[in-house]
Amino acid sequence: MTALMQIPEHLFGNTGILQMKINFPSSLGFTFQPTPIVRLHDRAETGLWLKRDDLTGMELSGNKIRKLDFLVREALDQGADGIITCGGLQSNHCRAAAFVGARLGLQTVLFLRGEAEKNPTGNYFLDRLSGATIIHVTAEEYKNIGEIMAEKSAEFSRAGKKMYVIPEGGSNETGSWGYCQCFVEAEAQIKADKMPIEAIAVASGSGGTHAGLLIGKKLTESNIDIFSINVCDDSEYFKNKISAIIAQFNRKYGYRIQLDPG
Repeated sequence: MTALMQIPEHLFGNTGILQMKINFPSSLGFTFQPTPIVRLHDRAETGLWLKRDDLTGMELSGNKIRKLDFLVREALDQGADGIITCGGLQSNHCRAAAFVGARLGLQTVLFLRGEAEKNPTGNYFLDRLSGATIIHVTAEEYKNIGEIMAEKSAEFSRAGKKMYVIPEGGSNETGSWGYCQCFVEAEAQIKADKMPIEAIAVASGSGGTHAGLLIGKKLTESNIDIFSINVCDDSEYFKNKISAIIAQFNRKYGYRIQLDPG
């Protein structure tokens, strides 16, 4: 199923409802939208604005729920009995996935990089509270986490259960819809309130947020620039990762998005 995204009239003054010709897949609709954009007032008057994606709902999920909205919807559409995903011991993505799974009654398996804490704290405590099955892996094992999750999925399949595998951070072609949608939402807010915003900057840990924003920029033919700051690996790694996600997006959904050189 696909849906034609409608931006409410109040975000565009007298221009009416903007019919974005983007065939968004169906989603869970768990994300509270739109999240506000607020100006940061500082002594340097830097002109920084912040999109409050910490207010997306779903048990402290932050930006992670935007991707999971589309990923877990696809899992349900495919008849999955549960989800398998991965991340660090204190992964925000894993915690969000665990609570989405709990809300929907899906079995959730988390592969967490790092040793079990004797006295669980933070997201690890919440993962356990959610009822998710937790499997700890070493940093060395985590290098092959894609294969490990595929093997676990096959194990469930032999037992008669279908599991849907979600990559680290929910960063793939399906998850990228979350931040494609966010870009459309943000651009509508920027236009409606005449915010002097020329660029969007995000952190990149797995590449999916940046990829989704770029897809939104390209599909809306926006002039807003997208920048990201890598929190791990290096710029070359993320250029390749983001390019791969967009290439997969094109193949799966029939688009022809081309990235600018550099």
